Amino acid sequence: MIVNPFDARATADAIDRALRMTPDQKRERMRLMRESVSENNIYYWAGRMLLDASRIRKRNRIESNIASVGGKGANNA
Repeated sequence: MIVNPFDARATADAIDRALRMTPDQKRERMRLMRESVSENNIYYWAGRMLLDASRIRKRNRIESNIASVGGKGANNA
């Protein structure tokens, strides 16, 4: 369940729904949450951050090269 913690009424409703869930529903939700936490751990997060940083650096390098080639072409005209 996703709930805005600053919305007291929505939080109360979510707690009520959680308390009324069947044991099977609770088990399935817990299984899904544990699976998500297991897959999205600190190593996954750090790897994504490094890949994103690498992509940004590569894109900036390409854009810089394009700008420098474009600047040289304008001087030759």
